[in-house]
Amino acid sequence: MAHVQWCVGNTTLREAARLKGGLRILKEYFDGKPWSYENQEKERDVYSLFIAPQIHINTAVHFYAKMTSVPHINSSGEKVYPKIIPLSLDEYILLLRIFQKKRYLPLQLKKLLNDIIALKNKPDITDGSHWLNYIRGCIVKWSERL
Repeated sequence: MAHVQWCVGNTTLREAARLKGGLRILKEYFDGKPWSYENQEKERDVYSLFIAPQIHINTAVHFYAKMTSVPHINSSGEKVYPKIIPLSLDEYILLLRIFQKKRYLPLQLKKLLNDIIALKNKPDITDGSHWLNYIRGCIVKWSERL
């Protein structure tokens, strides 16, 4: 089961989605706790979406650094590279519109999130500012393949 952690201010809204017998089961809850790396320690398949009206360049640079070179050290001493994806409100609305039209499955959304993270391996993406410029295009290409 994959978890998507939605960061909104100081609170967390998580959506746990899984496929069971072809049925999509969604569990949403609001737990009121600040976002932390602890969830990353318990479950390797965790994605955090940072959604804001606009993504400040320093925010993208920070998340990119955490994802590529500044790991969190978990309680077992292992390096954990968090999967934090910054989305502007427009990009988030685009995802919702795509869902309205195409009704993508949780595994398809996970593919998109992995594609966005994999952008870090492109030779022309060397920091968070470059990464940020490619996210919308990645969403559009993914939606065309659905």
